[in-house]
Amino acid sequence: MSTTNKAIVLAEKGRAEIREGLPLPKLTDGHSILVKVRAVGVNPTDWKSIANAEPDRYGGRCGCDFAGEVVEVGPSVTKDIKKGDRSAGFVFGL
Repeated sequence: MSTTNKAIVLAEKGRAEIREGLPLPKLTDGHSILVKVRAVGVNPTDWKSIANAEPDRYGGRCGCDFAGEVVEVGPSVTKDIKKGDRSAGFVFGL
């Protein structure tokens, strides 16, 4: 498994860019699984977050809806989730 990823990142108010080589998020008790994203949904909230962003959000990753496969399971997971399972969800981008 790679230790880096590619993401859409807020560069400045009204502008986002694709950046490569970003470190993967680390799993903690508050983050139960790591998903390798295979598909994303682009919604009005995505462009509105970019268009109206404040400077403290610069460098944040953009996007909300995702689907992919589980590549890592955190230590606090009590459900029957394992590597290779398909997963979809929503996170607040930026």
